[in-house]
Amino acid sequence: MRIVHNTVQDFYAGKTDTNDMGSVAKFHSEGCDEAECEMSVLGMIVAATHTTATAIYVTFVYILSTPMVYVRLKEEIAQAVKNGTISSPITDSEIKSMLYLQAVVLEGLRMLPPAPTREPKLVPPEGETLQDRFIPGGTTISHNTYALMRDQRIFGPDAELFRPERYLQADKNKISPDMKAQVELCFGHGQWGCMGKQIAMMDLHKLLFELFRAFDMQLLHPGSDVLNLDQECAFLFKDLWVQVQETRAF
Repeated sequence: MRIVHNTVQDFYAGKTDTNDMGSVAKFHSEGCDEAECEMSVLGMIVAATHTTATAIYVTFVYILSTPMVYVRLKEEIAQAVKNGTISSPITDSEIKSMLYLQAVVLEGLRMLPPAPTREPKLVPPEGETLQDRFIPGGTTISHNTYALMRDQRIFGPDAELFRPERYLQADKNKISPDMKAQVELCFGHGQWGCMGKQIAMMDLHKLLFELFRAFDMQLLHPGSDVLNLDQECAFLFKDLWVQVQETRAF
């Protein structure tokens, strides 16, 4: 928030080159005053760019930190490329055949939801009964996404563990619909659900597939706290060092 505030303030004070300011200049050209511009830019970052980047970063780190997951994901990608069933770049429809990749993405979202809190809801005047509990009308309700993602009744006793296989335990030929529905609550639901959900999911799958198709990677400092959080309104990460080389297997 501080970075956005200072950037917008400098722009409106004439301290920056308008050609370098992208979205700020765009909002300004459409008649936004300084406060409106600041809120628009902040919303664009928190609700779209930064949340997707956070999900990619977290999933990427967990893959590299879990050798069994890394190997299995690379094997699935290599097999798909060998079979000639995958385009370059992979298409959204082709992702549907990559079950382990789908499980990895869901597990990454589950381990650290990019938006830990969602828009609260207001119970209608007549009240509502949820799981045999009556909630009076006019009550404001919400959920803690992080806690939901650790629910052992849904994800099992090892809910603290990064283990994509959990989504394929009941049926190896499809993702568990109950677990998937629970994880997708990180996008919200109903009227206040994330409008960019489909695009974000497509970005996650396509980017991770292409990264691990093209490169072999390993953490330079395994065991270091690369998921150390510095949060104001979004997660900020630093000190992730990775050794990268071009994949030679395919």
